[in-house]
Amino acid sequence: MSKAKPKKSELAYFKALSAQGMTPNAIGNMMGRDPKTVSKYLSQEITDPEVERMVELIRQAELSQL
Repeated sequence: MSKAKPKKSELAYFKALSAQGMTPNAIGNMMGRDPKTVSKYLSQEITDPEVERMVELIRQAELSQL
């Protein structure tokens, strides 16, 4: 598993997948990240407008596939 800080796109996926009900363990396994890392970043508030936009785009894309 990677020890590098997650990229903005990864952070957006963490938040979007969590909002869909996925657990940090499931997200970590899916994205090749330690679940503790996922939990750490999920507990932080999004302060970057770029990440917020990415989260919204991911959510919209996921909803359109339903």
